[in-house]
Amino acid sequence: MPTYRVGKSFLDDIYGTRTISSPRPINYGLEVTKADPIIDAATVSMVKDYYNINTDDYDDQIVRNLRTSLITIENYTNRNIVTRQVTARWKVHPNVIILPNAPIVSITSVKAIDEDGTEETLTLNTDYYSYGDKEIDLEVVLGNYPSLEVMYEAGYGKGLDDIPTWAQDAVIYQLGIYYSNFDEGMGTRVYDANSGLDQRAKSACDGNRYLRGN
Repeated sequence: MPTYRVGKSFLDDIYGTRTISSPRPINYGLEVTKADPIIDAATVSMVKDYYNINTDDYDDQIVRNLRTSLITIENYTNRNIVTRQVTARWKVHPNVIILPNAPIVSITSVKAIDEDGTEETLTLNTDYYSYGDKEIDLEVVLGNYPSLEVMYEAGYGKGLDDIPTWAQDAVIYQLGIYYSNFDEGMGTRVYDANSGLDQRAKSACDGNRYLRGN
């Protein structure tokens, strides 16, 4: 098991400057909420081109099922595919926390919350330290708060044409199982996120799953 020091400069262990044993940081009592992914016109057009859809009659259905496809792929990969806001709250947490749903674009705020719900905004490089780039760990140095909340932006891009090819493929493949008849404007049947993961989508995602922080 890798060893980490919980305290200031805990990543010294990783970078080889010292070795101090302590348990690997784990996310305890974590709750994550995310804004719904926005499906832009370019994404709808890309999908229609892929499935040779030449009518606008089913655009609303395509948007609904694209959103479901994205969420299904995100649940499998533990990554944000389309960039949007994430709020992560730890009811009980160690000093070191791992931000879920990489890649992280930017951190909006880090807040400590007491039992009465009073919030205190923490200051970078004073109250907490940030390590990493797209995959970020935070080290909180002012003690154990009853609750900690981090708001941040995460994802690869705003639209399907901005994200990596593997993610594009996975979303498009997953979309296919949410329709009953591709020859009739992709049909009228709407599935939910529990319909199962398309095998081609799974293959596209394998090797790109984010197994830290979730």
